[in-house]
Amino acid sequence: MNEKQKLAEKTKEKLLFCTFKLLVQSTYDRVTFDEIEKATGLTRGAVSYHFKTKENLFMEVIEEYVFKRASILQIPVRGNQTHVLKNFIGNFIKHCRQQTEEIRLFGVENFNLAYFNLENQGLFFYPNFEDKVLQWLDAEKRVWADTISAAIRNNEIRNGIDAESWAGVFVRIYLGDSYIGVFHKKGQELKELEKFFLDIYNLMKA
Repeated sequence: MNEKQKLAEKTKEKLLFCTFKLLVQSTYDRVTFDEIEKATGLTRGAVSYHFKTKENLFMEVIEEYVFKRASILQIPVRGNQTHVLKNFIGNFIKHCRQQTEEIRLFGVENFNLAYFNLENQGLFFYPNFEDKVLQWLDAEKRVWADTISAAIRNNEIRNGIDAESWAGVFVRIYLGDSYIGVFHKKGQELKELEKFFLDIYNLMKA
């Protein structure tokens, strides 16, 4: 990648993040190109170079900040570890904490509220958003199920565990805790979420 391409990629990242910040504090139908230009310091031509329409920009923000950044698909599953499930839980919490801290550095205090606002907008303005979310949740659940299956094979947890069912438990606890975090000033308490996960883990070992 040459310097011109690197600059273009950096500009695009800035454009996506600044638009994300505007969207979590307002709504898609209220955010204007003028606000985007002011937030990014870019001209209308520079914005249009990367995204011809506001709809295209919104779609890319949803892709980047909902379906990519908030995904556990980025967390590697190492099935040859002695404590594959316990380590995965630790890495999951670490991943959540990193994302929360990263967003706070840019002035968004409540990670959960920000995503709640963005996801609500997706329901209204992103075509087939519901179907895409269900596909994303299936993929997230599959990661948990694969991790639990590896833990069974490694004798980390007891035989007879239904990997699919327990994967659903982890996913639902995370989603429920994320929703509760919407109503707390600083979002969900990750230490408490980690404790919930480890309590489940210990039940699976018993």
